[in-house]
Amino acid sequence: RNWTSDLTYFLDPSISVPEERRQKLVGMDVTLVTELPTRILVEKETLSGVEMPDGSRFDLECMLIFPHQKQVDLVSGLNVSLTDAGYILIDEGFRTTVPGIYAAGDMTYGGHQNTPTAIHMGNMAAATIVMDACFQS
Repeated sequence: RNWTSDLTYFLDPSISVPEERRQKLVGMDVTLVTELPTRILVEKETLSGVEMPDGSRFDLECMLIFPHQKQVDLVSGLNVSLTDAGYILIDEGFRTTVPGIYAAGDMTYGGHQNTPTAIHMGNMAAATIVMDACFQS
């Protein structure tokens, strides 16, 4: 909210926002749009807005895109199990379903996908790897 007083969230219709969170956002004067723009509008090489599927437009000065994590071929080739949302399935120690393979960060978690969270998860996975190595028979 310290960036702008005019904030709009464009949500994929398949994403369900809990009512409590929806009410909180609306109470903060955030506009919630439950469809995705189909076109980015540019004037003089500068973002000016987006166009929606019905042709309506939203004026924008800035746009932040939060893409869903997609696993790369390397991950797919490891045969680790994935969650229904497509993230690598891990236990509390960041172990995957394949012994000896650990995972952390964006590939395991759809929440706050950012560097500090990934670093923290990587540190926790490293601690598990050390502990597992120390206690193997």
